[in-house]
This record gives sequence, C-alpha cells and structure tokens, in this order.
Amino acid sequence: ETADITESFSGLYNAMWIAVVLIYIILVAQFNSLIQPFIILTTLPLSVIGVFAGLFIMDYGFSFPSFIGVVALGGIVVNNAIMIIDRMNSQRTLGMPLKQAVLEGVNLRFRPILLTTLTTILAVIPTSLQDKVWGSLGFTIVFGLAFSTILTLIVIPVLYYMVEQRKEAIVTPL
Repeated sequence: ETADITESFSGLYNAMWIAVVLIYIILVAQFNSLIQPFIILTTLPLSVIGVFAGLFIMDYGFSFPSFIGVVALGGIVVNNAIMIIDRMNSQRTLGMPLKQAVLEGVNLRFRPILLTTLTTILAVIPTSLQDKVWGSLGFTIVFGLAFSTILTLIVIPVLYYMVEQRKEAIVTPL
C-alpha cells in the first residue's frame, strides 16, 4: 500500500509540474511577457501556506484527496492574479501612471475577486463537512483559497508595481 501511495503521489507531483509549465506558457502568450506570468504564479505557494494551516486547524493529514485539492486550487487562485494584472495592464494601456493603475486595478477587481472567493468557499463547505475524504479535499480548497485571496490582493499589486517601476527606470534612464 505504501508503494502504491508513493507511486500515486509521484505521478500527481509530476502532473502538477507539467500543469504549472503549461499554465506559464499560456500566460506568456496572453500577456506577452516573461515576468508577469511569474508574478501570477506566486499565488501558488501563497495558497499552499493556507492549505497546510487549514489542514492543521481542521486536524487532517495531507492525503491523496488533499493533493487533488491543491491541484484544483492552483487553477482557482491563478485566476485571481490574472484578473488583477489584466486590469492593471489595461489601465496602463490607457495611459494611466503606474501607481494609479495599480490602485485602480486592485480597486476595480477587489469586489469580483472577493465575491468569487466567497461563493466558492461557501459552495465547498457543505461537501467538506460530509466525511473525512471530502473534508480533506474541501478544506484544502477552502483554506488555500481564503489565504491566497487575502495575500494575492496584497502581494500581486506590490510585485507588479516593483517590476513595472524597475522596467520604467531601465527604459527611461536619468
């Protein structure tokens, strides 16, 4: 059984890395940037922090269903960062200064991101409370999504601002 579990985790782990690479490639094509997809992918480790905290709080171990929850969570949390960065890029395209574009982007996307997060969490909680197997998967999504959403609304704009400010400094030297 241990060998089967190890083999299953190994296969899922490899599949997860392939998914991350494919997501990165799609984001590079979408944003015409090599850096912005990295900013977006920082949401993945932010969500994992919430996953382990949530599993500890709910007294669950990291299991196969938890791992499936982490993979599912990856697609959900990346979407929040995409929405913020896309809005900030749109504001910049309209000629808005960097700082104002970042503030406007977060302000305009805050409510949709929060509502999407809350509806997802509220939809998953009843299933999570049904039994241990679903609880492990569900609470992985619930805590990972809650934690990453809070951090995404802070970390992504800060990273975007730092990268874009540095890019501006390189393009327009003193």
